[in-house]
Amino acid sequence: FVLPGVPEFFEEKLNTICDDFLPKRSRALRKICLSCDEMDIVDALNAAVRCYPGVAFGSYPFFKDTSIVKTIITVEAEAEDQVLSAVDELLERIDERHVLRVDSDHRISPETV
Repeated sequence: FVLPGVPEFFEEKLNTICDDFLPKRSRALRKICLSCDEMDIVDALNAAVRCYPGVAFGSYPFFKDTSIVKTIITVEAEAEDQVLSAVDELLERIDERHVLRVDSDHRISPETV
């Protein structure tokens, strides 16, 4: 789609529309920022996905040479305890030297570290 106007203004209006008209769903989320490539953690991620079928996992690789963040993993579910358990499971399988940060920030950007 091509939308007219300034993207920042559209984003503000879209956020307003979503806040006013879409039902609120409370979902627990954690974001894991890693300094390794996505392919380095694919086995760990696949194992966590198998262990936690009710949890949604997302994997976002970044290819900028200037960014310390190479991969961001998101872990999302209805219940906070599900997310925390899944994050713990995943972190046990990833070399701790690659874990830069774990937080609940919804932004997916290598600059958020």
